[in-house]
Amino acid sequence: MSKHIGRSDRKPSTASDAGFEALQSTAGFRGPVEPLDGHEHADHLALVYEDRAEQLATVVPFVADGLARDERCMYIVDDSSREEIIDALRSDGVDVEDALDAGQLSFHSVEEMYLSDGEFDVERARDSLGTVAEAAQDEYEGFRVTAEETWLVGDDAAQRKFMACEAHVNELLDGEAGMALCQYDRTELPPTVIEDVINTHPYLVYDETACPNDFYTPPEEYFAPDNLARENERKLETLLDRTEGQASLGTRERYERELYDITSDPDLGFEEKLDALFDLGCERFNLDIGGLAKVDPETDFFEVEAVSDDHDFLVPGANADLSETYCEVTTDFNSRDAIADPVAVTDPVGEGFEGKRCYEQFGVRTYLGTYLTLDGTDDRTFWFVSTEPRESEFSEAERTFHRLMGQWVEYELERQHRERELRRAKDQFEAVFENSNDAIFVNDPFGDEIVDANPAGLEMLGYEREELLARGPSDCHPDEMGRFRAFVDGVFANGHGWTDELSCLTKDGRAIPAEISASTIELDDRELMLAIVRDITERKEHEQYQRELYDIIADPRVSFGDKVENLLELGSERFDFDIGYFTRTNDDDTFEIVEAIGDHDLIQSGVTDSLCDTYCEKLLASSGAVSVTDAAEEGWTDDAAYERFGLDAYFATTVEVGGDEYGTLCFASEMPRDRAYTDAERTFLDLMGQCVSYELNRNHREVQLEEKNARLENFASMLAHELRNPVNIGQIYGQQLPADGNAEAVGYITEAFDRIEDIIDVMLMLTRGRDAVGEHSAVDLGTVARDVWDDIDTRGATSEVAIDSTIEADETYVQHLFRNLFENAVEHGSTGNRPQDDNAAEHGSTSPRSQAHEDAVEHGSTGNRPRDDDVHQTESDAAHQNAQRSEDAVEHGGADVTVTVGELPTGFYVADDGSGIPDDDKNAVFEEGYTSAASNGGMGLGLAFVQKLAEIYEWDCAVTESDEGGARFEFRNVT
Repeated sequence: MSKHIGRSDRKPSTASDAGFEALQSTAGFRGPVEPLDGHEHADHLALVYEDRAEQLATVVPFVADGLARDERCMYIVDDSSREEIIDALRSDGVDVEDALDAGQLSFHSVEEMYLSDGEFDVERARDSLGTVAEAAQDEYEGFRVTAEETWLVGDDAAQRKFMACEAHVNELLDGEAGMALCQYDRTELPPTVIEDVINTHPYLVYDETACPNDFYTPPEEYFAPDNLARENERKLETLLDRTEGQASLGTRERYERELYDITSDPDLGFEEKLDALFDLGCERFNLDIGGLAKVDPETDFFEVEAVSDDHDFLVPGANADLSETYCEVTTDFNSRDAIADPVAVTDPVGEGFEGKRCYEQFGVRTYLGTYLTLDGTDDRTFWFVSTEPRESEFSEAERTFHRLMGQWVEYELERQHRERELRRAKDQFEAVFENSNDAIFVNDPFGDEIVDANPAGLEMLGYEREELLARGPSDCHPDEMGRFRAFVDGVFANGHGWTDELSCLTKDGRAIPAEISASTIELDDRELMLAIVRDITERKEHEQYQRELYDIIADPRVSFGDKVENLLELGSERFDFDIGYFTRTNDDDTFEIVEAIGDHDLIQSGVTDSLCDTYCEKLLASSGAVSVTDAAEEGWTDDAAYERFGLDAYFATTVEVGGDEYGTLCFASEMPRDRAYTDAERTFLDLMGQCVSYELNRNHREVQLEEKNARLENFASMLAHELRNPVNIGQIYGQQLPADGNAEAVGYITEAFDRIEDIIDVMLMLTRGRDAVGEHSAVDLGTVARDVWDDIDTRGATSEVAIDSTIEADETYVQHLFRNLFENAVEHGSTGNRPQDDNAAEHGSTSPRSQAHEDAVEHGSTGNRPRDDDVHQTESDAAHQNAQRSEDAVEHGGADVTVTVGELPTGFYVADDGSGIPDDDKNAVFEEGYTSAASNGGMGLGLAFVQKLAEIYEWDCAVTESDEGGARFEFRNVT
């Protein structure tokens, strides 16, 4: 009987395995399942073929694989031609010429190998093959030979001799890495020869199939004189084996049929089926008792669950340590995905059970059991035992039958567990379904059918059960089916989904905003959608009220009083009250109603009254909000506040300023409230109180800031007034100094006074803002820029002024703007040797005052005139200062900087080609006091002045990078 397999990737263990693997590489080849090395003569094969194609389909891969494995290959040609075989090998990808030239492949004739004087010569054949085989052992990994045996046709004597020669081939291959493939043409050779071939080869290749040969007899036995007697004995034994096998098969089939009848009987319950299996197993295994036990190897637990017969100790409910039972040996099983193999104990003493309870107390001498691994419940052992010893081992058929029974028991136990869990889950679902406060619906959204709804769902939509189940989801979402279908698609794609963008239409036509959480569910073989629906009307209202609250507070155009009035209107609507008021408490135990809405004689805007015996007094005395739904019901009828104001419902919170109580925010009604305050309402009231507190605190901070700014402005004005007179005097006297004196010293003095006056202007601008700016006049930006450039110390820098625009502004401050930007570029824009820390850092302006501003200076006393020694500078000091100044020019910028003033579509820019401003500093440079040139007199006011002037004139000011990589200050919307 042939056995069929496909290609195998395993490495052959013998040369014969390698040969078969080569044959398997051909399309359609079928071969043995078992490895060939188990047979004594597996390296000697016979090919029986009926046509040339069938012959070549086996021979070509046989030879090609031998060459690929570096084996010596010999081909004995008879009815085929040498060229025909070479062409077939070449078509299979074999480099035949290379193999022939190397001597690895050779072709021989029958006459050359087998015949002497035209007759078959056994000795010649053996010597010829032996010589090649012996030579191959030294140079190659092995050898293989294949021979065409068609030359035997018509020569009976040669046929008989050649068949007898097969024993010599076996001897030749014995112990060597070699194979032989004999080729027999079934259409040419007589049946007697084919019969001998079949009987003398352990494996046959026929119809591209490798067949293990049940009829094989070693040639030395097959051709021996007593072969007939041995053949008789073999046939008788075969008959006996077949009869016993049929009897065993009949027994196995009978028990398996009974097993099937028991397990498939619909009228028997599990316990009855289990009892029947116990009886069947006891009969099949010839044992006394069958049983089932719960076990846990981790806790050493064993408890008998069911038994088939009486026993003193093995009874349902009996406990023992698992380690004291035979069942322990079955639990050494790691997989939970397959059933364990049965374990048998037939020699308990030899296997170490003597002294354990199962042997000493239970008296069990034979055991056959299986470990059953169960998910979600206790594992079990299924076993059969006997108090009598068993003389023989359990057969494989018996073990297989025990495994079949164990599989059914395991399946039934897991099925029962699943059914219990399903019933429990169903009961839980029904309890949740019926008692949930949330509406629950089971829908077929694709069939537009409402399959079921719980009482809360019926109540939410206002339908009777029969009415609702006659409708579909399209009746609940008639105007939202597009969104509903998209939601359904997501649920069935992901198994679950959530949305709060749908509403449910009630029977009376109301649209209820809904939050829907859904999942897929299988019910009665239908895939449905389970939807839990919550009415979120209150949440939506809360969100809407929160948006309105934010809009009220965030509107900068509305005054505080109007905001409070709007908040009172919003709160009264939110809480369904007709009275709302905001109070401020005073230190004299009085309170003032700042704002009020509603019609109540005692609660009106502007009313001031004693805090005693009021609702507000109780609120301030409490630790939080006060809420009253029905004053009479809550014991307020004897309270003075109730008697005075008559408010039956009250809802209020406190307002704070700077951490101190300021007043109260209250909502009330002269009618009791018919429902309790919700958490959302309490949260909203608290949020309203926080908003009012925020507004009050903001107003308080603004008042404080205005007062601080006013004080600062007054101080700046006073300081400017006090400084201008001495500065003016210094400037006047500086102009009167002798021209033949130290001119450079005079210049320094004049520049110092100019710097002080410039600082005064900048200080006034920064403190007084728009009030510091004088009358507007036409200012030619190009002219002013050139004049300022000519007036500053450029230190060798160059400028390019390419702007022809006239704006309306105060020319003095425009001069200051250009001066600060130019000096900033000259001081810090150089790409030369200055330190990197000084990149484009601002320094402050030093400019002479314009004549217009000088004329505005009041005439001051000459009593403050500076003494000569206060302004005198020695020549050595001047020389030192001059040298230092020259060094500063080299250190901090100058000669290699070009400053450009250019035009923009709505403004202008000032740029330089220096090293620019780091990105992290581009916002900081406009801050007051920011400077990287403090050691050189920088005060951090120059660029702050630039930005402030831009703000006053409502210009857009920005700093960026110039085309050359330096700093670029842009001004837009300049008019």
